[in-house]
Amino acid sequence: MAKTADDGTRKRFQEEVSSLCIGGAKGHVEETIDGSLLRLYSVYRWKMIPRCTGRYTCRDHEMVSGLRPSELLGRPALLEGEDLKERIFHLPGRVDPIMILPLDKLNETGIITYVKKSEDSGGDGDSSCERFVHTLNTKSGFR
Repeated sequence: MAKTADDGTRKRFQEEVSSLCIGGAKGHVEETIDGSLLRLYSVYRWKMIPRCTGRYTCRDHEMVSGLRPSELLGRPALLEGEDLKERIFHLPGRVDPIMILPLDKLNETGIITYVKKSEDSGGDGDSSCERFVHTLNTKSGFR
């Protein structure tokens, strides 16, 4: 199972670092992140999506694939006091919906989550299972 920083390490990181420069390779522009985006970036492991500037996929997929975006943010004190709204889009030609969760008041950064629905292989065959593929998006990737 993938590991994340323990609560003590996470708290020290959040107290010591107010911004972080990321990107600058694999077709990504270099950007400075802070606030909610930085806190989320520090809790899970992310990797750049090649040639998709400002977009990162979660390397802790086994840990987070069962969590909706709002649940992903539900880690203790991750987004303390912020009122964020999850939006669901059903796009023409796509079977699975896409969930969008802005991480700031200006809607410049956020999470884009691809919802994958599959039939549950156990039992009566009537239930479906949702799995979530989360991408973290900086200002250049959240357009």
